[in-house]
Amino acid sequence: MKKSRILLSLAALSLACSCSSSSESDGAAAAAAAGKQLFVANGCVVCHGETGKGDGIGAAALDPKPRNYTDKAWQAKVTDEDIKKIISSGGLAVGKSPLMPPQSDLKDKPAELDALVKYIRAFAK
Repeated sequence: MKKSRILLSLAALSLACSCSSSSESDGAAAAAAAGKQLFVANGCVVCHGETGKGDGIGAAALDPKPRNYTDKAWQAKVTDEDIKKIISSGGLAVGKSPLMPPQSDLKDKPAELDALVKYIRAFAK
């Protein structure tokens, strides 16, 4: 009897753990999808490209070239807050290229900025 209770408890614990992992991965997948949708909708993909390498169709005409988000050194030194500021204020406001336009409508949308940052961070993986 005692052995069956232990086995039943272990089975319940295992089920609970697998459910939370599944919901966490579902949440991460949803966040990634939201980030990608924003990346496309806000025009980031035009210059930064679908793979984040700064090789979008608009990049050919730009000097300096758009940021390569797959650059692990850049990813390591830039903070999430830096990325949010660059997105919302534009390149000129932070001493970068004036060709990076501001997405000022995102300043009051922290969830969308967070989703974009997560998507940008995912390019380094």
